Amino acid sequence: METLYKLDKKYFGLAYKDDRDQCYWLPNERLVLGREIDQELNESEHFKAIYHYIKFYPSSFDSINEPSTLLWFFYDLRLRFLRGQLFVSLENFAKCCACLINISSKEDQEGLNIIDIFHTNIIYSSCQVLKVYDIDMADLEQAIIKETENFHNYSQAKLLSIFLSMALNSITYGCYFYDVTDKNTGLKLAINSKGITELDSGLLRTKKVFYWRQLDNLYYRGHIFTIEVRSADSFESEHSMDASMSQANFSKLQTHLVLNKVQHFTYYCESVNLCKAIWSLAIAQHQFFLDEQMSNVSIYKVREIGFEFS
Repeated sequence: METLYKLDKKYFGLAYKDDRDQCYWLPNERLVLGREIDQELNESEHFKAIYHYIKFYPSSFDSINEPSTLLWFFYDLRLRFLRGQLFVSLENFAKCCACLINISSKEDQEGLNIIDIFHTNIIYSSCQVLKVYDIDMADLEQAIIKETENFHNYSQAKLLSIFLSMALNSITYGCYFYDVTDKNTGLKLAINSKGITELDSGLLRTKKVFYWRQLDNLYYRGHIFTIEVRSADSFESEHSMDASMSQANFSKLQTHLVLNKVQHFTYYCESVNLCKAIWSLAIAQHQFFLDEQMSNVSIYKVREIGFEFS
């Protein structure tokens, strides 16, 4: 319990999950054992246990106050990477693998070589990479070995910092995924502090990206979740796991200017409860985005004042 008291509590929340690993977040401002929440949990067909998870992911780890919180973020993002839920470029994938392999070898796997650790820990996410990029397993292993050797003398702290910086740049950094349909096509909506991303059901390709600054409104009615976009810089894209958005991939994006016009994007959910869960998380993440923007402005003003008096 001592560790929990030191955590940056604003990043964490309580949730229960359904059989598809989709999170239903409990409101922070209401007591878990309160009558209303207790009734809601009892009525949910999915409720089995309450989990303590990271709910919000900062735009920079400089805002983290406690070292223990930073470690929570690392462990969580490592798990997401191993599950293939962090979209990164092929080069960054090899570097992320190299960081994790070196950390593992320094911790408790001194007797294993690079490939042993790779096949023990990272084989699932590598299979996804093989589907996306034109590369075979032997070439991928060689790229990982090269990066692992390059990072061999790095400290654990340095390796952790490199991994977190690459995770931070992923378009699916800190996303929670939900199954929806669009015109009878199965999709996933990924929601984080950057915005909402529409992906194919296999989590291999990004189809649309809606950043919070682009959204005009979010609402749900029954089983239907709707996103309203009013922006001059919105775009639809068909690109792969290159979360770093390299210039080559960016040039392939089909850009659509939307001037003084509202676009509606409608998604159908399996249940009203799931639709409400998606909407409430989107609203919470958007508020977290706004709070971070205000905090960054305040810090900038303080620094300006300090500069004037120095």
